[in-house]
Amino acid sequence: MDWGTAAQWAGTAAALAIAVWSRFSNRSDDDVKGMQSDLRRLFERVDGVEVRIGKIEVEVEHLPTKDEVHAIDVKITTLDARVAAMIERVNTLINLYERAQDRLAEAERK
Repeated sequence: MDWGTAAQWAGTAAALAIAVWSRFSNRSDDDVKGMQSDLRRLFERVDGVEVRIGKIEVEVEHLPTKDEVHAIDVKITTLDARVAAMIERVNTLINLYERAQDRLAEAERK
């Protein structure tokens, strides 16, 4: 018998020995039930994580993209410049109004 055949027989014998040992080893029902309980808890946690990820995916779908945020930023910057220009015009009008009030008050005193 050559070494290859001997190795195959030895591997087969070892596999059979391990199978017989595992079948007749003293695993109690409590161990099996404990493992089943652990697996059940693990699957419940995985299911919970899947639900949470699903909710996050739904929320992320509704968030604006990078380009949309940039467009909003550009519009806000433009709006800010327009508001600043309007404030300058309103301040000019306020100054004109105050000068007119001062002239009227001066005219009434004379």
